[in-house]
Amino acid sequence: MFNNLGNSIRWERKRANFKDEIEWACRYLGKEDRVVWYLGIIQRAALMKMKIDGGIVERPLRSKIQKMMKGFSLHRVRTEYLYNFKDEWEHCRNMQDMYGHSDMLGYPFFSESEKGRVPKSPDQVLGDFGKMEEKIQDAYKNERYCNDGSPFIEFDDQWKWVCVPEGKSKQEANAMRHCGNGFGKPNDMLLSLREPIRKGNVNLWKPHLTFILNDGYLGEMKGYANSKPKQKFHPYIARLLEDRRVDGLRGGGFMPKSNFSFSNLSVPLRTQVLAKNKNLDFDPIGRFGDLIVEVDDHESWYQTDYVKNKQLVTSNSPPLISKKPSYLSLQSRVQGENCAYLVSEAWCSENRGVLGKLHFERQTGEEDSRKVEKLLRQPICKEVNEDLLEAESSWAQVLNQNSVLRLIANKPSLFQNTSIEKVFEHTGCSASFASVFNDRYGLDSRAFKDEGLELESYDSYEELGQASGVGWLSRLLNNCQGKLRADQNVDLLELGWLVLRQGISGPCLFLFGDRVLRFLQAMELEANPERMSLFNEIILRFGPPDRYKFSRAFGFLKKSS
Repeated sequence: MFNNLGNSIRWERKRANFKDEIEWACRYLGKEDRVVWYLGIIQRAALMKMKIDGGIVERPLRSKIQKMMKGFSLHRVRTEYLYNFKDEWEHCRNMQDMYGHSDMLGYPFFSESEKGRVPKSPDQVLGDFGKMEEKIQDAYKNERYCNDGSPFIEFDDQWKWVCVPEGKSKQEANAMRHCGNGFGKPNDMLLSLREPIRKGNVNLWKPHLTFILNDGYLGEMKGYANSKPKQKFHPYIARLLEDRRVDGLRGGGFMPKSNFSFSNLSVPLRTQVLAKNKNLDFDPIGRFGDLIVEVDDHESWYQTDYVKNKQLVTSNSPPLISKKPSYLSLQSRVQGENCAYLVSEAWCSENRGVLGKLHFERQTGEEDSRKVEKLLRQPICKEVNEDLLEAESSWAQVLNQNSVLRLIANKPSLFQNTSIEKVFEHTGCSASFASVFNDRYGLDSRAFKDEGLELESYDSYEELGQASGVGWLSRLLNNCQGKLRADQNVDLLELGWLVLRQGISGPCLFLFGDRVLRFLQAMELEANPERMSLFNEIILRFGPPDRYKFSRAFGFLKKSS
């Protein structure tokens, strides 16, 4: 299937080793047609990448590949290859293994058509399994109690952590509306936090959290229906982390962002845990970084090229380069008896001053805007690889309006991925807008909030004439002296919204505020960064002034012969 394709494929940030992919497909997909379906995605990606790179030379091979790729566009091949199917499917496989439902077991990965079998998209497969999962869980929605397992930790209020040594539990799956770690991994132990419920003369146990322990490390750590554990359960989690049978937290699994993380705990609970379990491996980054800036007495931003839990860190903020990625992390200090611990609250990838996705391990609050703003003001931060004014941006979800406006005014380079039109809509004709406008186009404009934008100013009319690039205009203005009246606007191009007026030291081009967006759309300044001057670019776009009208307008400024 992969003859003449080498041992692996790398496309963008994803690398697939053919041997590893075959082994994974055989283990987790099982049925032959499903294995063929998945490996077909890898094969098509390898063929398409070879075609793009110009590696297909022999005509018979080209014809064969063309036939195999018929009906598969570059977009589909790339999208299916980069799709995170494996992690999502392992959850589906767990559900299938736990319930053995006929709909799941018999689900076809190919659609039948007149032209033969057509592979379904990964999105469709996972979507259909999601619908089947909901149907199964609805059938068990009233089963909220478990009686399997044995006590692991017991509390004075009669709650307890229960251990299911088999590593999976159908009772837990039914009660908690998740897979119950159905397929699992070798050495998995399922830990369930359960509440005693008295019904008549019967004691029942209602689960609230499901954690998976493997060789001392906690993997998946979820609440009901794979949700993030609620704060009211944190004291019970803290007691679990104090237990010396727990060496650390690793995370991962299905919906990893819903896992509990150590930074979710309050500072008192963090201190309590580390006092009892001093060697707990709790932080995904560790204390290996160089200080960037102190936020306050107990929090600072650090830069590091090494992280302890690479899978967790990179899955939440993908590296901007594949080799030796760098990360910036917000870490808080927790004082222990004999040493201080660092807890990673947030991080982002970084490459030569460009910042990637921002991830917070905990729920963010208003105070976090100030912390992020302080980082972005540092010289190390030159650009953000997102649109900071886009609501879905990971940074925009933390920064408040005041922080954004200050950054626009004082660090305009951070907004390279934001359109200039969007900046104007956000700030209006203000000093903040002028800051971004000047940074992007190499200008020195000034904003007058109540009126408009002074686009370009000149020390003399001679300099204005030279900037125009128009010979007769330059010669005419060489003979001018004096100043325009303070209330005088010369509509030199007869546009109605761009005028020549008197500036501080000489003439200036002035753009009225209500026409800024129209001006930006018409000029397309990004398309010509090598312009002679802005005035020359405007003349090239709209044409030169009328010579006769312009001469009359400036007649009073001519030198007398």
